[in-house]
Amino acid sequence: MSPRLGATAHRRTFLIALTIIVWATLPPRSLTAQSFTVFPLPKVGSRPLGIAAGPDGNLWFAESEADQIGRITPSGILTEFPLPTAQSRPVGITAGPDGNLWATEYDADRIARITPSGTVTEFPLPTAAAAPFFITAGPDGYLWFTEFSANQIGRISPDGGLSEFRIPTADSGPIGITVGPDLNIWFAEFNGGWVARILPNGEILEFHTEAPDGPRDLVTAPDGTLFVTVELGDRLARIRGLDDFHSTEIPTVDSHPRSLAIAADRAVWFTEFVGNQLGRVDPLSRQVSEYAVPSTATHPLDLVAGSDGNLWFTAADGNSIGRFLLPKPPCDGDCNGSGNVTVDEVLTLVRIALGDVPLEACPSGDADHDGMISVNEVLAAVNALVGNCSP
Repeated sequence: MSPRLGATAHRRTFLIALTIIVWATLPPRSLTAQSFTVFPLPKVGSRPLGIAAGPDGNLWFAESEADQIGRITPSGILTEFPLPTAQSRPVGITAGPDGNLWATEYDADRIARITPSGTVTEFPLPTAAAAPFFITAGPDGYLWFTEFSANQIGRISPDGGLSEFRIPTADSGPIGITVGPDLNIWFAEFNGGWVARILPNGEILEFHTEAPDGPRDLVTAPDGTLFVTVELGDRLARIRGLDDFHSTEIPTVDSHPRSLAIAADRAVWFTEFVGNQLGRVDPLSRQVSEYAVPSTATHPLDLVAGSDGNLWFTAADGNSIGRFLLPKPPCDGDCNGSGNVTVDEVLTLVRIALGDVPLEACPSGDADHDGMISVNEVLAAVNALVGNCSP
């Protein structure tokens, strides 16, 4: 068992001295470069939009201007499957509870079911000119989707049974849809400026939030917070409960955040369509980091975590699929998940050990998960600080 740090003068002096020594002798370090790989699509002007992780371990995406569904393996091998209906304009795609992929056909007013081998079955919607947009799998075994022009939420069973539910606010422009922290379906009303919840019986409850400027996509974070991209406001709305709304500002002006995903690092990631960046919200500090995408992957749109542990995104105007290698997992003492340990983070561990700040300030420093910071855990952070981190 490693010794515990108390408030004695001897231990306090030791830790202060240790910090001074580290600060004085720290060699210069450069941040680890983030890795992007871009996979161009075969057909010019395909304009990929939605992307999803498939049950087969591959990534599946909608080629809106090519009327195709694409599949890419984690190693980058591409296969394309044409949709039966011409000028269908597929937009959203998700993995279904039946082991198939499900996509929306915006211009054809159809929902498509795609088997992992590429066999496509289409289901026409009851409402004409509905413009189905994004789609998600619900906990009830159905697929739920937004109908942008019809101002409705649609529901389809794996065998093709369809239902539609009218949204109370007229011309609300629903786009994003996801499973919320309460296991109900939530969606964003881009035109109406509302975030809404639909119950299994079809009852819709709309909530006025601090996100009136074009709420677009939603995702539920591991801690139960519902994040919403506010495209016209350059920020993310955070919802905890039905009356607890906050915002996270994005540093880049006119970034136009679009889609959201939860990555293997348990952080919330998002695309900046105009800013040409991927963004990351730190799960503890809520600080935003941004990563510029390559010029061949301009206008990143949709985003998903792949089975390989990386982030995958569609580059609508780059006509490509992008892969982003996540920073390495946090080392001992990497408080913000940046992949590096800083002097300030070592100082934070010292303050936790002395009882000046709570463990929540840097839970990654508690390597043995006993709720305390020991001398050995401070030394492990120091070792990571000087470049010997090997998570």
